[in-house]
Amino acid sequence: MVVEARLTFEYREAGIAADVARLLQVDNEIAPRNLEVQTTALKNHVITKIKSNRGKTVFATLDDLVFSEKLISEILDI
Repeated sequence: MVVEARLTFEYREAGIAADVARLLQVDNEIAPRNLEVQTTALKNHVITKIKSNRGKTVFATLDDLVFSEKLISEILDI
């Protein structure tokens, strides 16, 4: 069974969203082979799509993304 999820963050400016998406995508590139993670910026939103055949992996990835976004937001002082 394939499990898919989508996580969206909203920011006040498109430039901030682009910076956050770029930083999150760097982390996505080291994902295991059985996990597909794609992060993009669309206007003032950052959208991450996750796909895996393991539900636990998807939930753990969502948790990691929320933690990473929080850390990035603190560093960028958003």
